[in-house]
Amino acid sequence: MSAVAAARAYLGVTESPRGSNCQPFSQRLGRPCEKWCGDFVTVAFLDAGTDLREVLTPYTASCQAILAAARRKGWLVPRNDARANDIALFQFDRDPAADHVEIVVSPPSGGLIRCIGGNTGSRGLQSNGGAVHEQNRPLSTVMAIVRIPDQTTPPPPQPPQEDDDMADFVTIKEPATAAGDVPAGAVVMYTASTWCHLTPDAWGFEERMARLRGQTLVPPVISRSDMRAIQASRIDVTALNAAAHR
Repeated sequence: MSAVAAARAYLGVTESPRGSNCQPFSQRLGRPCEKWCGDFVTVAFLDAGTDLREVLTPYTASCQAILAAARRKGWLVPRNDARANDIALFQFDRDPAADHVEIVVSPPSGGLIRCIGGNTGSRGLQSNGGAVHEQNRPLSTVMAIVRIPDQTTPPPPQPPQEDDDMADFVTIKEPATAAGDVPAGAVVMYTASTWCHLTPDAWGFEERMARLRGQTLVPPVISRSDMRAIQASRIDVTALNAAAHR
């Protein structure tokens, strides 16, 4: 069974009660009621015989973790080359973080790409719509395409690498100095490939994920000048770690 075929078996499944984020996909994975687009993709691939938590990242509930892991493994392909059973990550606003994840149904055509996903609406660019739908989306909203290699072929051995799948966090300590600055007390999430300012709701979600893993997230405090230097490069994790431990 393909991931697309597995996903289509769930068309029309909705949250219950509406707006609760409670649905069978997160429950099957032993997770709480949560934003569940990543959990849906994980279950579809699991039904198709591939556990993304083992081959990609344990943190498939996080779009950012999926993106970081796929980039590290070299599994990203150009969005114009997308094909059925690829994973599409979407960007619906202007920050650098992925907002939503779905499974590609067919290659792009006419500026659109057909996908199937969970926690979405039947129209528009909803990334928290509460149901499983198959629909066309603007190709311009695709942030990245992930292609999972054929798991029947053993992959070549990989050198040991530091696991950067899970994001790390820091807190900005000075007050904002200009419009658009990250405010004091804000939490910033970063991986080896990107960073973004977390809203209170998003930070609460990350805290809940950590508690389920038996961890406590306490972001170190860094200076605004350090953060501006990090913002300029966006990938200088070494500088970020050094700043966070001063």
